[in-house]
Amino acid sequence: MENEINNINAVDGGIFNCRYDEYFTLINADDNLFQFLGYTREEFARLFHNRVLDAIYEGDREIILAEVERQLSTSRVFRYENRLVVKGGRTRWVWVSAELVEDETEGEMVHCIFHDISRDKKSQEQLAISEKRYDIILSHIRDIIFELDCITGSIYYSPNFKKRFGYEIPSHGFPDSMFATDIIYEEDKPVLRERFQAILKGQDEMECEYRIKSNDGSYLWVDVHASAMRDEDNRLLKILGIISDIDQRKREIIKVQKEAVSDPLTGLLNRRECVAQVEAYMKRCHDPAAFMLIDVDNFKKVNDTYGHLYGDSVLNELAVSLRTAFRKEDIIARLGGDEFVVFMTNIDTGRALEDKVKRIESVFRNFTVAGGEEKVGCSIGISFYPGHGSDFRSLFAKADAAMYHVKQKGKGWFCIYGEDMEKTDPSGLTPPSRIMKKSFHDHIIEHVFRIFLEHPETGAAIAILMDMIGRVFHADRMLIFERDEGGRLVSTYQWQSEHVSGGSESSDAVRTDIRGLPLENELTVYLNTDQIENQELRRWFSDHGAKAAVTCCMKEEDEFSTVIIYEDCHGTRIGSGEEQYTLMMVSQIIHLFLEKQTRRPSESR
Repeated sequence: MENEINNINAVDGGIFNCRYDEYFTLINADDNLFQFLGYTREEFARLFHNRVLDAIYEGDREIILAEVERQLSTSRVFRYENRLVVKGGRTRWVWVSAELVEDETEGEMVHCIFHDISRDKKSQEQLAISEKRYDIILSHIRDIIFELDCITGSIYYSPNFKKRFGYEIPSHGFPDSMFATDIIYEEDKPVLRERFQAILKGQDEMECEYRIKSNDGSYLWVDVHASAMRDEDNRLLKILGIISDIDQRKREIIKVQKEAVSDPLTGLLNRRECVAQVEAYMKRCHDPAAFMLIDVDNFKKVNDTYGHLYGDSVLNELAVSLRTAFRKEDIIARLGGDEFVVFMTNIDTGRALEDKVKRIESVFRNFTVAGGEEKVGCSIGISFYPGHGSDFRSLFAKADAAMYHVKQKGKGWFCIYGEDMEKTDPSGLTPPSRIMKKSFHDHIIEHVFRIFLEHPETGAAIAILMDMIGRVFHADRMLIFERDEGGRLVSTYQWQSEHVSGGSESSDAVRTDIRGLPLENELTVYLNTDQIENQELRRWFSDHGAKAAVTCCMKEEDEFSTVIIYEDCHGTRIGSGEEQYTLMMVSQIIHLFLEKQTRRPSESR
């Protein structure tokens, strides 16, 4: 045994023998063990009493003893790794391979071979630290990073996915493992799968907006950008991507889009969107459809007797009844006043149309006003596509002529257009001209969009827009406040009419931020600022001469990020509901435009 020890000269390891006792008392060892520890044989004997266990790092001792006992219960060979305390107090890692043997002199002893693995351990620790640091960084980034191994089908998501959504994506069998669940909103699966397949078929980039399930069961909008990694043979190896949370922004866009196509009173489609959808149906489809123009009978009497607010509630309830009476694919709109349109698509039989007409008549006939004291009915004119026309104007003109025929015959029933019904509306306008007139709201919104399209530079567009809005709505001052990096709402744009006393100098009284002002609602109308209960807000308007005002507040992440204030410095006034609605719509468009520009730091204002 002594000869074996002397013949081995391992630079990164060595051999030693020790008794199989509670201290693993050293019997003999090559010089490498002592060089590794940094002690002479005499120093090791004096300091450690030749106890190998005492040279092991104290925190590892119990673990080593338990592990040796476990392995020796099934074999006479055991292996382990641990730290040894070397001279100077540092620790170094070793890997030990040992065998329990019988010696003629010592009896049962342990024959050990050790190797220095300190460098490997240090590399592992550094890798673990790097991975931990990477995970910490990723956990603080809102975007989610993923990496798909296209060879194994396994996928990695950064830790903030679970933090954001409350669960983990199936890591194997991607993408089938994900599409088989309800993680992706069902309606969004086809487009996401199509974009994913495009990369598999050779496309290098993909982008897609879709909805993903949150831990509370709701679905949140996200945007994914992914890129393909291929080898020299163009074989797809990995797909790397970033998932961004766009839920709030997407819902704001959907809200604005919905408001742009909806009638503000009833929530049905407005005239412009009705025309667009009917025309789109006729371009893509030749299946027959029915155009029904519905006019509420005796509605003027309801308005005159009970007031316009009550009349509005009647129209709103009638709209709800119409919506529930028809299919999802039917087009239902309020054209203005007390006129509604239903464009019933894909009519199979005349019987189906007759049933719907009877249901409409029943809804209006059974609708009571003011506790049953009054009743409303309806007159319905009907034309057919393609028989009576292949564009909106033609179908409307013929349905309106049929409805006019009903009105002449006593109201309260329906009539299908016939050739003998070509008449002019008593107002002096032909039916197409009457319905195609744009509302005040439509003109303003279209003009706002046109300004932004024709003037992409932010400052120029805002200046032109503020001047236009101020003059159209007869405002004296328009102020835009945006949230800065410090969280304050600061003034970024101001416009003032030349009619304000003092000219542009009076704008100096307007504070540069509105921190602390009680802003709560999206739209607030102050008919008379002198009557505002909050003293600070009343004083703020008074300081720069505002006598009436409208505030429009837009939120991002539950905080007001844009506030637009319209002021009148000459007197109190009452704006119409349409005017207030239009101001809110204009403000939301400005807000979205400013938010978009904020995400482009390279563009200066």
